[in-house]
Amino acid sequence: MLKSRPTVLARCRRVTNVQSRRFTLIELLVVIAIIAILAAMLLPALAKAREKARTTHCISNLKNIHLLMVYYIDDYGVYPRMRLVGETTYPQWRLLLDPNADFSKGIWRCPSSTSTASYKNYTAALYLGYGNISPVQIKRPSEVPEVLDAGEEMMNHAITGWETEAKTLTQIGYRHTLRANVIYVDGHAGVEVPGRIGKFRLDFREANLIN
Repeated sequence: MLKSRPTVLARCRRVTNVQSRRFTLIELLVVIAIIAILAAMLLPALAKAREKARTTHCISNLKNIHLLMVYYIDDYGVYPRMRLVGETTYPQWRLLLDPNADFSKGIWRCPSSTSTASYKNYTAALYLGYGNISPVQIKRPSEVPEVLDAGEEMMNHAITGWETEAKTLTQIGYRHTLRANVIYVDGHAGVEVPGRIGKFRLDFREANLIN
């Protein structure tokens, strides 16, 4: 009995199947290469978007801290007393605003900070709390920083803000793509580059900033 010969259609299917198996690996490698190229193009954009979200979150934290300042001032009429390095008489300004807070999280934690020290997240301006100063005394509230990102050079509970002109830039945290988030006395937020934030002296009456 003679075996039936495969039809032309069956031969074509067989050849197609062989060719498909032969080129599957190559096609897979091509797909992987394309995905790798697309990932390389998208990752910087994704990182930028992630940092943008962190910046927005950080500014939200600062606005909430500003509200705590407002509540304190409503009660006492002046900014909370900031203690100097080495002083123990006065409590940390953060404790005056939020006595029961966990300063390692919540509004007190900058999402872009990598520091394990909670006081290296945000710092308040020392000059505001070192002389019974009220916001109504400040001539240009939109120009005077109130609370901002703290730098890695912040020492002794930070909480004091920066102290002298020489230390200003090292005590500010430019961690949001080389920018620092700032909340000003008037309540508006800013994203500042190094050199844009003013250097204020301890007694800033001499700088003609308050009445």
